[in-house]
Amino acid sequence: MDIIQELNADHAAIRAIILELRSDSTSPEVRADKLQKLGSWLRAHGDGEDRTIDAAAKTLGGELRTLGREDDEEHDAINRLHAKLARTTNPQFRQARLRLLCELLSHHLKEEEEEFFPLLKRSLGPAEREKLGVRYRELTREIDRLRPEVAGSVLGWLTGRPDPNA
Repeated sequence: MDIIQELNADHAAIRAIILELRSDSTSPEVRADKLQKLGSWLRAHGDGEDRTIDAAAKTLGGELRTLGREDDEEHDAINRLHAKLARTTNPQFRQARLRLLCELLSHHLKEEEEEFFPLLKRSLGPAEREKLGVRYRELTREIDRLRPEVAGSVLGWLTGRPDPNA
């Protein structure tokens, strides 16, 4: 898969986790587990993006350079908020931070898919996108163990049926 396909697949998985975190029917234990998994996913995904598409964008210059830098900053903000949320014990603050994290992530994914990826696709040829996809996959091996588990969540999200792994 090329880099954009890889990232879109990961974005679908992240959206599935967000839906579970937002759901009122998700138990506190499951929510804590999903939040921990989201942290692992975000670190690997963000690092993979930073070292592939953001790096490529910076060398291409122009609007892509600006979007790449923005992307780096958003990853840092998301990771800081996730870490703060993980340390939060007050239920009201925890809920507010969880809601904010989900909103920030949703906005970030949408912005990448609607602005960054189309411009990147126009700026990089198929071979370069494929090469970046391979590199991204190498960098995100850490989340490979989570992919099958989250795939069930993605399937549930896409079909409207509950996660068979839950």
